[in-house]
Amino acid sequence: MFTSNTSIKENKVLNLAYCDLIYLLDRNYPKKSALTFVSNHYTLDKKLRNILNRAALPLKMVKTIQNNLFGDPDLLKDRNFHIDAYNQIITYFSIINHDPVIICRDGVLRDIFSSLHSRKDLCIDRGLLIPYFRALLKLDPKNIYFYFDKQISFSKNHARLFSTLMQEFQITGSCGIHKAVDWSLKTQTEEVVFSHDTAVLTVVPYCFDFLSWFFSTNFPRMLSQRLSIDFLNITCF
Repeated sequence: MFTSNTSIKENKVLNLAYCDLIYLLDRNYPKKSALTFVSNHYTLDKKLRNILNRAALPLKMVKTIQNNLFGDPDLLKDRNFHIDAYNQIITYFSIINHDPVIICRDGVLRDIFSSLHSRKDLCIDRGLLIPYFRALLKLDPKNIYFYFDKQISFSKNHARLFSTLMQEFQITGSCGIHKAVDWSLKTQTEEVVFSHDTAVLTVVPYCFDFLSWFFSTNFPRMLSQRLSIDFLNITCF
């Protein structure tokens, strides 16, 4: 598993591969073929290819995403939150469970869990969700809507757990099971969406990188300890 303790040599190779890949992406090379070419050139294993795939985005996409992201959390007050449940919770638990997370070129915090594991491995700990819900309330939302993927095992059980917690915290809203969460979120063009999926961030005009905010404001030391690589601050010449 890739962690902050990865060898200096491996980090250097990954940085070089990253710079080569964004060079190609910024010149409109298809990502799939560009990723394959660069990964083969540097003989990256599956683990590092997955990291590179999530971290490297073309500049045009980066600008779109950054334009759609809320920078000031105070602007979220009294608005409806539409949350990609698994997308957000997997990253949340990745940090808590010492799994690797990265800051990508667009500045968004992402995990690599979904790239390296099956979501069937996901075990949702009720106790660990308490600080997550408390943090959501600090943003003073009007309503919160959680979107769960129908095809994921135990999604109905997870939705019921979240509904129970919403009642305990007196949060209005709902937990829904969706066949296509991305498509459902893309329709929320007037609402605030919590997701780090590029397919969503490039379409929805009001997005928030909740997990970056949460860990930087509540547990800054924890984030620095869990963060594997900050690709945003890698300088490529």
